[in-house]
Amino acid sequence: MKFIKSFMLVLLSWLPLLAFCDFTLVRNGEAEAVILLDAKATKSAQLGAFELQHHIQLITGVRLPITDSIPEKNK
Repeated sequence: MKFIKSFMLVLLSWLPLLAFCDFTLVRNGEAEAVILLDAKATKSAQLGAFELQHHIQLITGVRLPITDSIPEKNK
């Protein structure tokens, strides 16, 4: 329970900053972002990445790639 409270506190503290962020996941049917996942990610992190990928695909119709490094065009 302590972890959940800490997580919610961190999430809520960052929430106002998200209002000022401008980013694009998908543009004109093409992925403009990737899901970054450490090469040594836990099973839980892998599942979270796959779930995020699935839900973004349901919303946009585009499947974001899951990778362990930032593509050159995004650096």
